[in-house]
Amino acid sequence: MNNIHIRLFILCCLFFINNELSAQKNLKDSVQTLNFRVDSLKRSLAEARREWQKCKENSSASESNLSSELSALKVQSSEIQRQLSENQNSFKLLSDSLKQTVASAAVLQKALAAKEMQEAVIDNNAKVLSKKLNDSLAGFLGPNCYVYEDKAGVFIVISDSMLMQSAYFVSVSGRKFLEKLTEILKPHFDRSLRICAFADEGTKTQDLWRLSGQKAMLIATVLENSKFPEEKLTIEACGRWKGSKNYKKPPFVFELKLE
Repeated sequence: MNNIHIRLFILCCLFFINNELSAQKNLKDSVQTLNFRVDSLKRSLAEARREWQKCKENSSASESNLSSELSALKVQSSEIQRQLSENQNSFKLLSDSLKQTVASAAVLQKALAAKEMQEAVIDNNAKVLSKKLNDSLAGFLGPNCYVYEDKAGVFIVISDSMLMQSAYFVSVSGRKFLEKLTEILKPHFDRSLRICAFADEGTKTQDLWRLSGQKAMLIATVLENSKFPEEKLTIEACGRWKGSKNYKKPPFVFELKLE
């Protein structure tokens, strides 16, 4: 009986020991598994930290880049504002200049219209006066005396022989012509009369201007004596006469300015 109890006790002890060993083995396996999981978690945590550090660094770099870009945009914005202000000033100046140009153009157009009207009046006056001279001087006109007009005024061309007795004296017929001319031009004493005289073709060079000026002075003196206003007379010494088809001797040219 005691042997049976002893065997049972031994069997119980063996069973208990076996269970303890099995439990220890299971515990050891669990510890190993747990350690493996802890190591895996540590690695994951380290990887997560590295990723977080990278993200932090990237975030810092991005923030720095964004800050730089923002600064650059602010500079560009300031430059654009400056250029816009300059363009607005330039536009205002151009606008003011355009207004002035338009105003000047209007003034110029009026002046041009007035000038055209004045030229038309002068042209008409020249034609009227030319006809008047042709009619009034009909007895003097011919190959050696004629009247014509252009934009500058009315011109009378008359030969030397019809006015001068010599280089120093005006002929009687010349005086009659000049007196008649003064009478015709009385309504036009507000205009200037220019007397152009030439020296003969054979005149010595040193005497050209003296003799042509002297002849013009003689004619002007007769006109003054005929009551032509002195201040409206101008004389011009024209030097040597080179001859032409109509005038072998130098003519006189009277120019009545209508401008």
